[in-house]
Amino acid sequence: MNATDLLDPTGPNASMRRTLRPTVYRVARDAQPRNIRRGRDGHYYGEVRLVAESPETADPRHDTRDGRGQPPRPRPQPPAVRDIEGHDQRPDPMQAATTGAYVRAMRELQAWADLSYRDLERFCGGVCAYSTFWKALRDDTRLPKLVLVNALVVACGGTEDDYQRWATAWRRIKRADRPKAAAPDLPSDPW
Repeated sequence: MNATDLLDPTGPNASMRRTLRPTVYRVARDAQPRNIRRGRDGHYYGEVRLVAESPETADPRHDTRDGRGQPPRPRPQPPAVRDIEGHDQRPDPMQAATTGAYVRAMRELQAWADLSYRDLERFCGGVCAYSTFWKALRDDTRLPKLVLVNALVVACGGTEDDYQRWATAWRRIKRADRPKAAAPDLPSDPW
């Protein structure tokens, strides 16, 4: 026995280690549940036939599946087309000085992108429901939350710079709309 034999790592040979991905199973297309029973918690349990996915059809992101075993759906991209150089007709949120003007600019952005409320919901990745967009864009008296503004800008195909402009204008209006703290009434000098 020499010194190199003593320094070699012990354990299984590297050629015996599994290099393949683990087998991924999915529910068969024609699977019908069987042996259905009701558990103590009131839920129904049963057996369903599974089939192994072949390496060709397996999703390479199998470990990122959601709780239902489905791969995440790709977020659709908005069909935003930029105006030509020098003719930018997107609404500018920095010109809005009041809450009403800001919400009108948000409606103009929606009209510029030519998107319905359902399109806004789809293109923002489901962050906000279409009814939330509808309520926020109809009320000129309340400043929408910044999350909704971000979702609108994303849905209309805006970039990080666009969102930064909308957020800056939002913060300026929010600060201007905040009531000023009144100075506390001091008692008159008793002496």
